[in-house]
Amino acid sequence: MKMKFFKSILLFGVVSFVVASVIYFVISLVFKAPLGALYRMFLYHHAHPYQYIAIVAVVYSVIAAIWAYYFHDTKKWKRYLGIGIVLLLTMVISNIACGVLWKIHDMQAGWFTHGRRFYSDLIWGAGKGLYLGWLIVALSIPYNIIMLVVGVIITDRGAKFIFKGNED
Repeated sequence: MKMKFFKSILLFGVVSFVVASVIYFVISLVFKAPLGALYRMFLYHHAHPYQYIAIVAVVYSVIAAIWAYYFHDTKKWKRYLGIGIVLLLTMVISNIACGVLWKIHDMQAGWFTHGRRFYSDLIWGAGKGLYLGWLIVALSIPYNIIMLVVGVIITDRGAKFIFKGNED
């Protein structure tokens, strides 16, 4: 059973990263304007989208694997409530990590700090990611809506695929 847990992390991570990257690529061809742009914000997430997608995929894969390991056999509304919680937790935790990455990109652009200030800047980035990340996600229409539907499908079908028969 433990092997299925690690396989599920790998499956959820790879599938979500590939699907999210392909969808982002197609949407970026159709819409030339950057997604999730705030006023006077440096668009590092537009310049390096696949790094941010990778963070979300890694966080999602761990949370989805935990949910699938313990709750793969739930039915009906409880199943979709659980999947909704998985996606919400993924967004919250990813926003924190993406805020740190945004701050690192900001440092690479010339605002690099040293010593104790370095760690406080990373913590500041995590806080800003938590504080503003939901807004960036909300402004990322149609990508956010498409990925919400895709996230439900991947989580639901992935758990059924990995844990079908529940044998090891």
